[in-house]
Amino acid sequence: MNVAKYQLCDYAQAHDHLRDEPEMVDAFKTRLEVPEELKDLIIESIIANTDVRIEIAEQKIEFSDDEDELGNKREPEHEYLYEPRGQELEVGLIKFLFDVKEDVPARFIERNRTAPKLTQLPFDQILKRKTVARQVVGNPELVRVYTKGAPEYIVDLCDKTLDENMDLVDFTQKVEILEDIIGEDMASKHCLKVVSFAYKEITMKALNELMHQHPLESAEFRQELESDLVYLTTFGLDDPLRDDIADSV
Repeated sequence: MNVAKYQLCDYAQAHDHLRDEPEMVDAFKTRLEVPEELKDLIIESIIANTDVRIEIAEQKIEFSDDEDELGNKREPEHEYLYEPRGQELEVGLIKFLFDVKEDVPARFIERNRTAPKLTQLPFDQILKRKTVARQVVGNPELVRVYTKGAPEYIVDLCDKTLDENMDLVDFTQKVEILEDIIGEDMASKHCLKVVSFAYKEITMKALNELMHQHPLESAEFRQELESDLVYLTTFGLDDPLRDDIADSV
């Protein structure tokens, strides 16, 4: 899977991720006219809420000529690449970060060192979402909750989003974005696998109180932790299985 489209906040349009065009592959970071803080928050949300691991893969480079210009025999060269491993959709999102020239290994190291995981709600097959809470970098009294999952479940949890000044505003276009852009354009027309991201910030004190009030596995704990979320983005990833289904119809 690879990211093909993405939509941000209450912007009523989906952007193409042109990963096969060298001049446009990093457009998310270099050409997209939205606040840099928003781009960084989206990247942070992907990194914070993933089980992907990064491995180093060796790649052998063969030369078309057996000899160099001096007549010496050419020996194959080797290069080492970072490869994301894990669940297919999550790998596709990490590949997107590599596409846009993000230093993914450094991001993983920074996450593990400065933003420890405080609690995690694994993906639920009924609720279609997964949530992680981490300490905010540089502020031990603040927690950031990251939730991702099926758009129809995530968007419904969000009453707020961010505007062009990174201020919280009412998520007034949620129905249009969910039905027209995510549902009709990304999922139906282009047969993409869609996943939405949201977040919120709470105090460490509030999280500790919540963890004492309810068992971590309880529905009450999950409901409280995933309430009042701020909508960030939806990604559409190409899905070879869905392409085959569409071609057969």
